[in-house]
Amino acid sequence: MKKNISIICLILILFSCKEENHNATFIADKLISRDVIISRLNSSKNISDLKFIHLFSKKTKDSSKDDNRILIYFDIDRLDNIFKVDSAYLYLQPKKPVVGDTNYKIHRIKEPWSENYVNWDNQPLIYKNDSIIVMTNGLSENKIDITKYISGFSNGEYRNFGFELKLLGESKLDYSRITFHSSESESRNNRPRLEIYYKTRELF
Repeated sequence: MKKNISIICLILILFSCKEENHNATFIADKLISRDVIISRLNSSKNISDLKFIHLFSKKTKDSSKDDNRILIYFDIDRLDNIFKVDSAYLYLQPKKPVVGDTNYKIHRIKEPWSENYVNWDNQPLIYKNDSIIVMTNGLSENKIDITKYISGFSNGEYRNFGFELKLLGESKLDYSRITFHSSESESRNNRPRLEIYYKTRELF
């Protein structure tokens, strides 16, 4: 009997909830985001205070490799009342010129990292088998569907440590480069941007 009453109460609560649609926009700045470049060639340093960030791959004269990757993070913890994420997009604004094969991929990062101390040598672990491929010519704004990642962050499936971006053919490229505006860009309209569309549930 008590079990039946509990089920009935749960059903009543669910039907007495109202779903509301919302959207939130996060524009990269020093307060809510981090973005850095890490370099294979300068493996003990990073670049985090420029107006632009880039993905880069090049074979040097001695046939060694120099690869540059981007780490980026948005603090979305204030969205703590999400019932369901409908969609989420990361926007990156390229800057000319673009060289070579500029397609890249995004991985979730597994562990915390510090903008002040991260570099190639101590770069955080990533989920290598969970990536989003971005095909781009580098000439227009990149709109990247990261709904599955933001949904996982919001429902507690995994923690938000941000993302790593790297060129798709990083180990095979002779020379490729794509540059984006960073959180330091003078124009807020050009900075990395995260848009989240979601639902909340509230009691009538």
